Amino acid sequence: MKAKNIIEIAEKKVVCEDDYISYNIGFVNDEGKDDETQFDIPAYKNQSKAIEELMSLFNDFCKENNIKERRITHIEIGEED
Repeated sequence: MKAKNIIEIAEKKVVCEDDYISYNIGFVNDEGKDDETQFDIPAYKNQSKAIEELMSLFNDFCKENNIKERRITHIEIGEED
């Protein structure tokens, strides 16, 4: 998924009464299998700031887990674990 598509997803209006929102990011791992991770970020009113933080966290996650393939399949608002 290209960054432009991610931004379009993030532009959907989100009403949140909490200080943080959980986002699930689905991706294809290096073995070619669907995988998913979750990040909790501040409930930004500025959606581009939320996307910027999500992408930074996802890139760090990939580096820490030696994931070379970074093909995102979806981003959705998740439930807290």
